Amino acid sequence: MINDVQYFNTLRCNCFCGFCSARNCKSEEWLQNEAKPSDIAEALVRSKNIADDVYFWIAGGEPFLMRNLEDIVIPVLKKYSKSRVAIFTNGTDPKELERFAKAIPTELRPRVFVRVSIDGLPQVHNSRRRHKRAYELALESLKISHDNGLDVNVNTIVFPDVVSGFEQFQSEIARCGDGRANIECSVNWVDTVIGDKFPYSDEEILSIAPIVTPRGWTLKYLTSKGDMCLKDCQAAQTNCAIAPNGDLYTCYAAKFERNQDGFCMGNILRSGFDTVWNNRNRYGALDNVCDCIGCMNPSDMDREVRNGNFDYSLSYSEIEKYFYYFKETEYYEGFGDCELHEDGTSHRWLTSESGRVICRPLSLEKGGGTYLSISFGNMLPDSLERPPMLCSISVNDKPMLNDCWVSSREDLKFWVEPSKDGYITVAINVNQLWSPKEVFGSADTRMLGIAMFSVDVR
Repeated sequence: MINDVQYFNTLRCNCFCGFCSARNCKSEEWLQNEAKPSDIAEALVRSKNIADDVYFWIAGGEPFLMRNLEDIVIPVLKKYSKSRVAIFTNGTDPKELERFAKAIPTELRPRVFVRVSIDGLPQVHNSRRRHKRAYELALESLKISHDNGLDVNVNTIVFPDVVSGFEQFQSEIARCGDGRANIECSVNWVDTVIGDKFPYSDEEILSIAPIVTPRGWTLKYLTSKGDMCLKDCQAAQTNCAIAPNGDLYTCYAAKFERNQDGFCMGNILRSGFDTVWNNRNRYGALDNVCDCIGCMNPSDMDREVRNGNFDYSLSYSEIEKYFYYFKETEYYEGFGDCELHEDGTSHRWLTSESGRVICRPLSLEKGGGTYLSISFGNMLPDSLERPPMLCSISVNDKPMLNDCWVSSREDLKFWVEPSKDGYITVAINVNQLWSPKEVFGSADTRMLGIAMFSVDVR
């Protein structure tokens, strides 16, 4: 079943960002034959191949230059009851965004995710977007999204010129919502086409590291200096990308990054979605996916990570770079992003049945060892009728726990000695994963194990 659909409703945009990949896609047909959102919606809701929990992206160009986006958002949310819709926008048309938000039924609004691109304070952002009022209008769009009950965050492409004013930037973003600055700081993926120059020096990485959102493949990208590649992927098996005229593609990167046509499977407006999905042209496009030289597109890597088909774990030399750039002493592998709690504490979810935490002690006690403290827990309610969560832990290949039942909070302390390379490697295994969607009926489809609160070497 398809659980990831990207829809590029227009290539038109009122900003002129130098790093925008849509500029590579020169298609007069797409510019002259943009389909109505309602026509795309009709093709989608008739499909029997789209999963009920589909993640539906809308991007451009600038999506809100096309009016009546609610004509596709509402039908998708109603047909697919556990779906989410994400809209990626520069936020320069707050009036249209407000009209759109008010057109969405109140009960559906929490499943609409508006992601506004803002690259720092006005001097930086307006220059990069080549729009004199881009910052002012984007902040207005943030406030409108929040006030109308839409899920919203800010995406920032980080360069060193963003860092100096970042605290002020955070403060201004926080004032647009509930007092929290929900900002995801991404790196500049200029080399999503293999072979382009890596855009950061060591000094620049050190300067941006304190504010970069440390997602797994972002760390791999920075520590390997772009020496990574997504190949042998599962494009067009659980995902697809829809062009403005209704052409259906295997993935985003094939057309929008490289302007290649061999990845088109057909047109869903002329033939119907399921007819295109099941016809022989799709299998020809899949052959081209198998022969693809690879890409570094974040959305495609995200998909492959979720499907367990892309390994972004760091080598030991890259872990050393990670410790150097990010001034950290622990590296988490097989865990999700750090999630903050209102009381200031945090945790990371184990996202597979096994994971590792690699630590570098800052100092050692007499005898060459140190104390290792681990805090983790099972955050499922005890009232649920499920098999118990069991956990095994080893440190530097030495078993410490074996299939132990996990309560809501476990605090363990061990005396350990680092390996010859100076690291302490904590390996964690659990007997099962669970999904918030299945347990609580939420829209969160992640598969989760235990929650890791802290790993501390003293």
